[in-house]
Amino acid sequence: MIYQMFLFCIILSGLSLPQKKAMNEQFYNSWLRSEYFDEIKRGETPLECMKMEYVMQLYFFKGTDSVLIGSFNEGIIKEYSVESFDSLIVCDPNDLGKPKFIISICNENGLMLIIDDGYKKIKFRVLEKKYYRRNGVDLFINDHFFTGDYESAQDSTLKVSFSRQGKIEELNNVDRYKITLFAVDVPKIETVTFYLGHKFHKTFHWQKSGENIILYNLSNEDNSWPGPNSVISGKYLELVKRNSKGQF
Repeated sequence: MIYQMFLFCIILSGLSLPQKKAMNEQFYNSWLRSEYFDEIKRGETPLECMKMEYVMQLYFFKGTDSVLIGSFNEGIIKEYSVESFDSLIVCDPNDLGKPKFIISICNENGLMLIIDDGYKKIKFRVLEKKYYRRNGVDLFINDHFFTGDYESAQDSTLKVSFSRQGKIEELNNVDRYKITLFAVDVPKIETVTFYLGHKFHKTFHWQKSGENIILYNLSNEDNSWPGPNSVISGKYLELVKRNSKGQF
């Protein structure tokens, strides 16, 4: 009986192995809840998009039949099986006879996934292949708000580069940054934390002015996890973005 239930959960679709492989290739991406994706594309900041129901992602592990489903900070890994050329089924490991939900691909304004659990449908947008990493959401956000070459508005000899991968070049005492995306009890303002290796350095409030970045000190900037009541205590640095030729 258990074996029969297991077969039901797997769903033998009749597709050949090459067909299943081609099918899986469509899913091997990082996916964001469509509402969050669209708001970031419109220029809204991570804090402005910080709604619990929007902070969802899917990550399909290449070469496997596994998908991570969860928030930006945590998630669970589930097994799936191919149902057809454009859909797959994820099963509830606690009930092998009951499909958990179906994930299908559609082409509504770009490649999209729809999760249908029988009660509601949730839409996800695909991220570009360059964001196909376990931390693809971070890379996506970095590109929209920080990635690029800058120099100080106060001192043109001070040049700073932020990479998509979260690295900082040419700024003393730090070599890595992390934009706060979502967490409980974060400040009610946008924050970014600088590190040297894995060692915490400082947390700043950040704002965009066109393509430029303005960093502000916080009242408790030396705290690696500023509380929700953190307040701005003055400008730290204004960075003017340069183009590929080193010009403004």
